[in-house]
Amino acid sequence: MTRKAAPKPVRAKQRRLSPDDRRKEFVAKATEFFAEEGFGGGTRDLARRLGVTQPLLYRYFPSKDDLIKEVYRHGLSRAARYRLGEVAG
Repeated sequence: MTRKAAPKPVRAKQRRLSPDDRRKEFVAKATEFFAEEGFGGGTRDLARRLGVTQPLLYRYFPSKDDLIKEVYRHGLSRAARYRLGEVAG
């Protein structure tokens, strides 16, 4: 008696992000990653958490330092928006 192979799980199609949206997602998730792991956290682990390859991450950020600079900009931008909201409110 032959067994039938189990049906493959159906994956929902994900919408492909624009390069700008993907970059923003990388920065937001890198901010969380470095907050948890510190700046010593590796880009290989970050890429794994993002669900992408390390070379893809380096297509958006040529070096880890470039990524960290963008994380700082992101954090400062969020802080400024919060501060402006606080002042306006």
